[in-house]
Amino acid sequence: MKFKTLLLIFFFVGALLAENVVHYAWPKKANEWGTITNNIKSIPLKHWQLTGLSKEKDIDIPLLLKNVKEITFSTKVTLPKKRRVGEEVFLFTQNIHGACYFYANNHLLGLSPNSTNPLRFKIPADFFEQDSVLNLTLKIKRVESAEKGFPNIVYNLSEERFLGLGGMVYLQLVNPPTVTISQMNVVKKEIQFYLNYQYTIEANGPIKRLKVEENFFRSSTGKSLYKKIRYSQEIRYNTITLSGTFPLSNEDLWSPESPELLQFSVKGQLTTDSGTQTFRFGQTFGARKIKIEKQKFFLNANPLQIKGITLHFSPVVFNNGNYHADLKEMFEFLKQLNFNAIRLAHTLPDAVVLNLADSLGLMVFAEFPI
Repeated sequence: MKFKTLLLIFFFVGALLAENVVHYAWPKKANEWGTITNNIKSIPLKHWQLTGLSKEKDIDIPLLLKNVKEITFSTKVTLPKKRRVGEEVFLFTQNIHGACYFYANNHLLGLSPNSTNPLRFKIPADFFEQDSVLNLTLKIKRVESAEKGFPNIVYNLSEERFLGLGGMVYLQLVNPPTVTISQMNVVKKEIQFYLNYQYTIEANGPIKRLKVEENFFRSSTGKSLYKKIRYSQEIRYNTITLSGTFPLSNEDLWSPESPELLQFSVKGQLTTDSGTQTFRFGQTFGARKIKIEKQKFFLNANPLQIKGITLHFSPVVFNNGNYHADLKEMFEFLKQLNFNAIRLAHTLPDAVVLNLADSLGLMVFAEFPI
């Protein structure tokens, strides 16, 4: 019975690969993992019309095609007609697959030099019809030569040539005030660790009054580590940057043996000429201190032997599966083999990879194109 089942699986996978199509399930709310905010609404764009095969086809993403030079995804979105003043719309995806040029409505957005890359750009007003209807066409065109340098050289000469959208695409409706973290830095002074943090609040006009409540706590237990309330008046600028520092215990630090995650939350209220607005933001992260000295790797002031493995993801691994579940199974297997680090070859890690690695106690070494 098991043998027949295996034959059936191999036959099914072989049939899919014969069509050179890879498709898998993307986890819900993956764009929000680790982040909580009430000022950014994400709209997943799952259903598209695909051009690049023998005929047009209605498809769901993520979807990748092998050995094609160019493919086009098209969709139509109707946004709420009554949108807030100052609202901005962004297109966001965590996974453009293939060393390629990327276009939106025939506008060249740039070159994706790795086999996977994220993308986020502000959608201009002329993309919309009647301020609420968006006809969106995304074109992915393969880079045909290696003249752009590494890693295109490797990708073009030695890797499977898949093109497509390897992750969900979202429209992000962004309304001020927004919060952006610029620093979460662990430092050690004598025998004590401290967390230095910094973030920026941006409003849609000069800030007259501001109240914020900051809170850091452990994700695993909910134990509060630090809380602070701030008040400001007559700031007279659209943005304000706030910073602080507080002590951490060794139990608060992230390590492969104890992957403790912390949460930073800020909620507040500010007043501009447009009125009073409330906002909320949260971010999950691992607090750690990394240092390399005399060819030794130190984590949280302790020497650590890196037991790593290179992962070169082939899209075929996830074909007809669940991206998050398959990754989790793979990472848990690596932990069972006593690995504490992974190196991603020619891919930029998406939020699914990073959050899973953080939660399971795996360090990530990634290649960033410069």
